[in-house]
Amino acid sequence: MDLDDAQLHPNWLALATVTFPRKRFVRGLELQSNEEYKKEETNAQVDGDGSGEDVRTFYEEITKNSKTSIPTTAPTMVNRSYNSKKPDMLKFDRNQFFRLATTNNVTELARINYQAGDVDVCDAFGWTALMMAACEGAIDAVRFLLQLGANKNVKEKTGRTARDYAIEKGYDCIATILQTNIEDIEEHASQEVSSATVSIEPFYCTSCEHTFTNTTRLRHETSTVHQFSTKAIGAQNKLNKFNISNKNRGLQLMVKQGWDKESGLGPTQSGRLYPVKTVIRKKRTGLGTKQEPARVTHFDAFDKQAVMHNRSSNLPKSKKRSRCDIRSEKLRDWKRERRLRKALS
Repeated sequence: MDLDDAQLHPNWLALATVTFPRKRFVRGLELQSNEEYKKEETNAQVDGDGSGEDVRTFYEEITKNSKTSIPTTAPTMVNRSYNSKKPDMLKFDRNQFFRLATTNNVTELARINYQAGDVDVCDAFGWTALMMAACEGAIDAVRFLLQLGANKNVKEKTGRTARDYAIEKGYDCIATILQTNIEDIEEHASQEVSSATVSIEPFYCTSCEHTFTNTTRLRHETSTVHQFSTKAIGAQNKLNKFNISNKNRGLQLMVKQGWDKESGLGPTQSGRLYPVKTVIRKKRTGLGTKQEPARVTHFDAFDKQAVMHNRSSNLPKSKKRSRCDIRSEKLRDWKRERRLRKALS
């Protein structure tokens, strides 16, 4: 289509020079803020000719309106949601109670709903939670159980207490806590820190059979020398290491037949008292290789790799021969034999 053929409006020149007002789209918030700003300008223009007191009252009204427009409902909702989240009390479970005591988890121990006698509950071997915590070195759990009223004088089937196991494992602080009350230990520690020049009274130790003048009784009873002395007295026979109770029926029968609890097993008392140490042969490299030391136990507890099946040791499965393979093999042997006879003839 050419420009000459195009039909224009007769008054096209006037329409091209007229300025039309353009439409501008404004958001609601912007429109509202503009209206408020215009109102403030008009108020300022009206009150601009007034005195200073009018300006002051006008400013105070604006500040009051801004303070009252702040919402105050959010903190109440936060407080309600915070108060609604309270820790629930757990039902007493013996296995869970023992596990928390050994892992020194005092926060979970405090959530348990205890009844009368739950703190001193025992397992099949007569161990209490206090004994388990003392044996594992869980000092916080020991303090918490003592605050709950745990009996520290309870003995298990071999006749040992929680303090005996703490001394055996080398936890001197736990042994001191179990020997005296917690309050006495804290008072004693504060007195030692505050007064450095306290007179030390000499005392006589029946286990060590010696009089000590340069230390206190509390420090001596938690020392290594005193622990070795008490171990020598308590070790009456070799069975104390295995925690075998005197009420064991098998032990009673052996003692009745004349066993002295020290020599070997069997009627001639020449058998082994301890398990046989062995060596696992994993590397088959031949003679002269470095041998690992013999042990009774070769794997850790809950070691899944120890019982895992070794697939590399399985021999590869041979392919099953068909009739054609057998026939071709016989034909190959017959040709080889025929060739050999020709060569020798």
